[in-house]
Amino acid sequence: MGTKIQNGSFLISTPDINYDIFFKSIVIISNIENQEIIGFIINKKTKFFVQDFIKDFPIKNVPLYVGGPVETNSIFFIHKCENIDNCVRINSNLFFGGDFKELIFKLERKEIKINDIIFFVGYSGWSKNQLKEEIIKKYWITKNDKYLDLFTDNLKDWSEIIDDSKYYLWKNFPKNPSLN
Repeated sequence: MGTKIQNGSFLISTPDINYDIFFKSIVIISNIENQEIIGFIINKKTKFFVQDFIKDFPIKNVPLYVGGPVETNSIFFIHKCENIDNCVRINSNLFFGGDFKELIFKLERKEIKINDIIFFVGYSGWSKNQLKEEIIKKYWITKNDKYLDLFTDNLKDWSEIIDDSKYYLWKNFPKNPSLN
């Protein structure tokens, strides 16, 4: 499989993938258990905000990202706060999920900053063999760079993070070229 996939790995879609939601996508792997791999698309912001789905959310205009095509009726979150009950460690400073009421409490008390959380609707999921096959078919480029910061804007730009010269022409290629 080339680069070993682990929590915190990034998958960068190539033009070979033919599933619309993953066009020019960057996915962070958040959880690997048994034969299942879970991740979130980090560069597909929706036009919605968290408070559009969670009415009592204490902070307004917090963006919501498309995490993937699975469980699109649920909200998930990745954050930098290790002391939220039931969260899963992704890497040394990044965590997935946890007790949502506790997260709200910490936000209200300013124990965690809203800029240290990313919210997603849905997630991306694979069986280990499925993802292995997609990588062999060159649908994904993998990166295990522990210094990439999920919370910086340049990481969310597919054209900036794809560094394989054979995809140079695709950097500015629109999703639907017939609309040009």
